[in-house]
Amino acid sequence: VAVGTGGAGPQLAALLRDRLQSHFGPELGILVAELKQARRIVRERVPDRAVRREILATLCAECSIKLIASRGRDAWRDWFERVLRHRLETGPRDTET
Repeated sequence: VAVGTGGAGPQLAALLRDRLQSHFGPELGILVAELKQARRIVRERVPDRAVRREILATLCAECSIKLIASRGRDAWRDWFERVLRHRLETGPRDTET
């Protein structure tokens, strides 16, 4: 995750980066790595763009960070596979309701 101010305030960018690191810890870096792989898998296995978007939104939710922090990478991967299977079985959500 990059933090920047476009050169206007490098010290502010450093402060924000440090606060993010102290707030989230190493799980954020783990999540970024997992999301990189998950995004590739979703693009390969999910033909429907709306369903892809919904899956990726779910994977980026705060519960995703909490899962990695509390139960680790393997639990997150299992959860990702369940999310993927479920969304493939059910298709896009009905947003008109």
